[in-house]
Parts: sequence; structure tokens; C-alpha cells
Amino acid sequence: MERAGGRDRGSAVRGRLLSHVLRYPRGACGPVRGTLDTGGQPLRFGIVGHPVDHSLSPVLHAALAAELGIALVYERHDVPEPNALAPTLAALAARGVQGVNVTLPHKCAALRLARRRTAVAERAGAANTLRLGGGGAPVVLEAHNTDVAGFARSLREAGVAVCDREVLVLGAGGAARAVLLALERLGAGRVVVASRRRPGTAGCPAVPPLAGLEYVPWQERERWAERAAVVINATPLGMLPRAQDCPLERVRFRPEQAVADLVYRPLETALLARARAAGAQAVDGLGMLVHQGIDALGFWLGREESEPERARLARAGRAALQAALVG
Repeated sequence: MERAGGRDRGSAVRGRLLSHVLRYPRGACGPVRGTLDTGGQPLRFGIVGHPVDHSLSPVLHAALAAELGIALVYERHDVPEPNALAPTLAALAARGVQGVNVTLPHKCAALRLARRRTAVAERAGAANTLRLGGGGAPVVLEAHNTDVAGFARSLREAGVAVCDREVLVLGAGGAARAVLLALERLGAGRVVVASRRRPGTAGCPAVPPLAGLEYVPWQERERWAERAAVVINATPLGMLPRAQDCPLERVRFRPEQAVADLVYRPLETALLARARAAGAQAVDGLGMLVHQGIDALGFWLGREESEPERARLARAGRAALQAALVG
């Protein structure tokens, strides 16, 4: 597995940076039953990817920390080039950052840097959550994927049933891989993937081997979207600053369909607006963002929330995100 190199670590962390620093009494919601020892200092986490200007993960983790009564710093780190990921993570670990979330385009590469990988991350072939350590190499102590459970929860929360139904997934990147595993967990029937490049070819890693999975060329996506019971956009199309982009511009949706978009900024994407106008159920990306964030924080802290506690955290997280989007 790849190790962080000896390049200039200070120059590896670049781009815009946003931090939320919170200090609350640690006993406000009971002690954190984790394994992190920070000597009384705030916990340090962040997100790496490109672009990350749009990310609301700092807002989400600020809200979660407030509910849990912990002191936390969460920062954005823009990593434009793939070969900058390893030195960036090394620099963050050296600064005392204990964990990071990973967003596009680095989810597959992040997995390869890890010393250990959870079973779900290994099967997905992608990681969105890393535990870091500054005491030696490798810097990435463990890789995990909370997108799988996060997306499954978001569909259940929205009341979207996929069991034995036909589903179209747009995209084959790290986010799509998590979506596919979530669909498997939920018992989806026929699953069709439309992507610009066939998974398993150069520059597009193979997706997990799932029963009943089919691939169609990107140019056929609209024909398949009109027949699918559930349509899921796992591409960045429609994300700010190109909110006008829609991956399915000519599809005539039906009221009995459900359309989910992993993009959450804007919250009402062009795709969801088209679906809603046709009477179809529209599911925004906030649910997945909230639930994967709760699981990521739990992974870093070594704790698992009860269902009532998770519901409380989810409400607080969604409220904070909606306020940020409106503002």
C-alpha cells in the first residue's frame, strides 16, 4: 500500500480553509466514549477533496458537536491533484488532525492509502472516512465508508422502497459505488448503471460485483430513466456553480417514480425540480449527508449512537444545514 512520501508537507495543504471551533462542557451529554486522547484540546477533523468550497460538512459537524457537548475543529482542505492527497494527509496528521472525510475525486485513492480497511470500504472500493495518526507511517490508520449506510438510511427516511424494483444509477465513481451497496442491502431488483466510462476500464475502477447489475452507455440514460421505478443521480452534475446542469434534461418523469439526487447544493437541483414538477417523489441529498456524517463522527470517536440519540442528532444536523442553505 502506498505510503505518504517525504515531500514538503507544508506546501501540500492548500486552498480555502474554513474551521468551526466549538467548546462545550464535555459532560453536557455524557462523556465521549471514544479512543481519542487530545489532552483536553479540541478534536480536529476535516474534509479533503476538490472542489470543497461548497461543502457544508463543517456546518454539519459543528451542529453534531454542539448536540454531543464536545469541543471540535473541522476544516476544509482543497486537494486539486490526485498526487497531492498522500502528502496532504501526512501534513494534516502532523498537525494533529485525527480524521478526515473524503469527497470527490479522491474516494477510491483514499482507500489505497490505508493501513486497515473496514469490510464495507473494502467491498465498495472507496472510502469517505479516514482515521489518521501522526506517530509513524502509514499516516492513514484506517479507512471506512459511511456513505453506504448513510444513503440507505436516507432512502428509508424518505419512504422510498427499492425492494424488487428497477433502479437506474447515474455515475460509477466513489459515491455511486456506495449507492450500489446500499441498494443491495435494501433488496433492489434490477439495477442499471449509466456512466460515461464503463467501470473496470482505465480511469474508472470496477464497481462491487453485485447480482443483477447491468451497464448501459451514458447516451442511453434517458431511455432507461423513463422506465425505472427509482432514479439516482450519483454524479456532480447540477452542483454549484453549475446548478443549471441536469443529467436528464428530456426525461418525462411519472408520478409513481422516485428521483434521488446526492447533490445537496443547491438543495433543489435542476433534476429534482423536473421530477417534482411531474409529480414524482424528489429526494434531496441532505439525508445522506447527515447520516454519513453521524456515522463518520462515531467512527472517529469509537461510539455508536442509539436510535433515539441518532434521531436527535439528525434533526439538529438537518436544521443547521437547511439554515446554512437558506442563508
